[in-house]
Amino acid sequence: MKSPKNKTIDISVEEGKQYLERCITVTEPVQLSTVLNKTIVGDCFDVLSNLPHQSVDLAIVDPRTIKPLDKELILSSLEKRVDSKSV
Repeated sequence: MKSPKNKTIDISVEEGKQYLERCITVTEPVQLSTVLNKTIVGDCFDVLSNLPHQSVDLAIVDPRTIKPLDKELILSSLEKRVDSKSV
């Protein structure tokens, strides 16, 4: 039995198959056409660096458990990646 505050969406196996067919992984640089209308499964820090510059309008991510000291290191690394692509 779910908690009343649980907002998980339940779908049938058949409905799930259509979503699973859209899922891909990105482990190397790709063209926009490869990922268009797909659900990318992976670590956003790894995936985003392989997507074409300025090609993401929305990213839905599940935050991983980060120790407070690691958070600063990760944010600093992400800022460097974003800055290097802006040039």
